[in-house]
Amino acid sequence: MKCPSLINLLDYFQGQLPADERSGVLAHLSSGCPDCRENQRWLEEVLHLASEDKSFEYSEKTIQQVVSYFKARAATTSPSLPQFIARLIFDSFASNRLVDVRSDLAGTLWVSGRQMLFHAAGYDIDLRFEQAEDSDDEGLIGQILSEKQVPAGLARLSAQLIKGEAEIDNVTTDERGIFKFARVPVGVYNIKIQVPEGEIFIFEVTTAHSY
Repeated sequence: MKCPSLINLLDYFQGQLPADERSGVLAHLSSGCPDCRENQRWLEEVLHLASEDKSFEYSEKTIQQVVSYFKARAATTSPSLPQFIARLIFDSFASNRLVDVRSDLAGTLWVSGRQMLFHAAGYDIDLRFEQAEDSDDEGLIGQILSEKQVPAGLARLSAQLIKGEAEIDNVTTDERGIFKFARVPVGVYNIKIQVPEGEIFIFEVTTAHSY
């Protein structure tokens, strides 16, 4: 069995995975896979934080902004693609006690900075803010992971960085599903990612140094 997705592992540890899938995940974990062992340690930390911290819930203000955004789009366009709102799974800024909880995710080296994990439509979206070397701006590195698509199927997907109604940058993913926005001024942004199933929206993403 190949490594289960983060969402499948999360469902397994929360007892929400269907019985016919649990045995396969248990057998894989028992094999001693180092990547899944690290994922297990990380998810246990996330579950512990989530049990003590309610900050993952969207505020009423954020919900109103999301509704307003889609109303504005509906008034000016006729979108033909399904649209999905990503759900926040993890934010390394949710607790000052959690620092550098992951050193390696999906084969990609991450260093200290703000890290967030979102989920929508069968996709995990990992976001990482890092301080730019020669300015006060930040670099935003993202990676799209799919429960179904092989890594090669995640290449050349469009990722847009949006502030208000304005598009700040538009990039495409590489063969590993990774995308990068090189210079992001401090602030709050929305991100839109086009996947084969439709458009994934991530709302109210705040840069690390906005805090």
